[in-house]
Amino acid sequence: MMPNNDDQTRWRHEYDQRQYRRMLQRLEAFEAGDLHLVELVADLGTLLTALEEMPDDAWAGAFSALCEELDIINSVATVRAAESSEKVAFSAEEMQRSREIADSLKRLVAPKIDVPR
Repeated sequence: MMPNNDDQTRWRHEYDQRQYRRMLQRLEAFEAGDLHLVELVADLGTLLTALEEMPDDAWAGAFSALCEELDIINSVATVRAAESSEKVAFSAEEMQRSREIADSLKRLVAPKIDVPR
């Protein structure tokens, strides 16, 4: 028996809800210092592409732009480390900006998550 459209729609919605919750969890793990920036960027990109129903263009564009900013911060620190043969380290300004971007991403993701009834 084939699932009906309502079942498929419900399944896609529940699946996407799990992806949005994972986005929020990864952002919180980064803010808590439990996740490296490079992992955060990769995870957020993967979770965005995993969505069954793509969000509207404005939301996806804002989300992607913020992730790109995080990626640039990580890339700058990685290049700086490679040039100095040191471990990747972020300046205070880079960490502050990364936290600000993570907070903006959380504010973007949070409204996408349904409130439990």
